[in-house]
Amino acid sequence: MLITADTPPWYLWLGYRNGWLNVLRRQILDFVGLKVTHMKVVGTIRDATPARTESFFAEARKLAG
Repeated sequence: MLITADTPPWYLWLGYRNGWLNVLRRQILDFVGLKVTHMKVVGTIRDATPARTESFFAEARKLAG
């Protein structure tokens, strides 16, 4: 699962310990029967340069297989 954010991924982990990712996985996706094996957060989206945006797309293509 690929998630975009306007908060840098390192800050989501450091400041919030990925709390909202855990809620998404455990209380929503697991509840409806979807088992997520990997979650990848890319950010900061809002201020991304075109080169950085392309790197986000490259990561998405790589994850898609």
